[in-house]
Amino acid sequence: MASDPKGRPHTLADHVYGSEHDHSHDEDTDHDHDHDGGPTGPVEENPLWVHDNIALTSVGIDIGSAGTQVIFSRIHMRRLGEDLSSRYFVVKRETLYESPVALTPYIGDVRIDEQAIGTIIDQAYGQAGVHPDNVDTGSVILTGEALRRENAQAIGELLAELGGEFVCATAGHHMEAMLAAYGSGAAKVSHERDCHVLNVDIGGGTTKLALIQHGRVAATAAVHIGGRLLVVDEEGVITRLDPAGSALARRAGLDWKLGAKTSAAQLERLAEWMADALCAAIAEHQHPDLYLTEPLDDVQGVDGVMFSGGVGEYVYGRESRDFGDLGRRRIARPSRRMHSRDRLRRLRVQRPALRQHGLRLAAGRAAAAQEPAGPAASCFSRS
Repeated sequence: MASDPKGRPHTLADHVYGSEHDHSHDEDTDHDHDHDGGPTGPVEENPLWVHDNIALTSVGIDIGSAGTQVIFSRIHMRRLGEDLSSRYFVVKRETLYESPVALTPYIGDVRIDEQAIGTIIDQAYGQAGVHPDNVDTGSVILTGEALRRENAQAIGELLAELGGEFVCATAGHHMEAMLAAYGSGAAKVSHERDCHVLNVDIGGGTTKLALIQHGRVAATAAVHIGGRLLVVDEEGVITRLDPAGSALARRAGLDWKLGAKTSAAQLERLAEWMADALCAAIAEHQHPDLYLTEPLDDVQGVDGVMFSGGVGEYVYGRESRDFGDLGRRRIARPSRRMHSRDRLRRLRVQRPALRQHGLRLAAGRAAAAQEPAGPAASCFSRS
């Protein structure tokens, strides 16, 4: 981790502009006012400008079913109203550092590997050259199967406490879907093209759906289908099998156990079934038991579809590696299967406005949109 910051952090309280300009207006007082000692130099150093403009260092930590990533951002905020009580608004965002996406480490079926997660986070801070004391705000987001682990909440709260002045440690299906819609750029595409877009965020354990109308997220939902619900080694032996992965395999006619050997044909069979099930759930509300929320509203008026999440990287040709899961095997299948459904046939696959790790990008920016709740405030929500 980066070395301790030097000196006390800069705050607005350091500025008491005008305190040295007291003068008298008595009858015999010379009214010549000498303000030559006023502020000089760049406008950014003017105390009045500083009062209305704030730059925050933000960090977003996303621990997902399949991948973990840390993103550091610089968020510029400005008070746009003349009233001193007016709110600050985000006027500019800069990405300072994005860590490589690491596979989320697990211990067995019930726990996240705390030590390994700590190493990933610590390395990210070190590579970014940022010390936690210099972090102004941030978010920890645990999603999908990672959230279901028995130590998920404790890890989230610990990271929020150690990582800096975090606004909130949070998770939840609807929030995940909303953040993915904004983070992937789907909302931006919908706004700029004045159209309705369906964002399909396919992660390691779940798929988040967001219906976006003219730039606004109108409805969200989540389906228990993901690309890393099971993992096989180079020999085809199952080394990880989540309960949801086992259940999906049975529905595809495959009776798998941890340690069993699979074939490429069987993995393809499961991938095909999952793609079919996802499209049927979206278009016709089939497989209601796969929904983790209420089903998504009718998609009849949707003009196009965008994909994000880890599997979305394959859809747009940004990833080709095989991580031993179903991610690469599901490449382009959802988009191809949509054309076999009457309600989805006319949907065009939209090009992404941003890179596809939408949730992680949004994690780094989410804190700026929330009211400060103090360090390590926890609002774990499964809604």
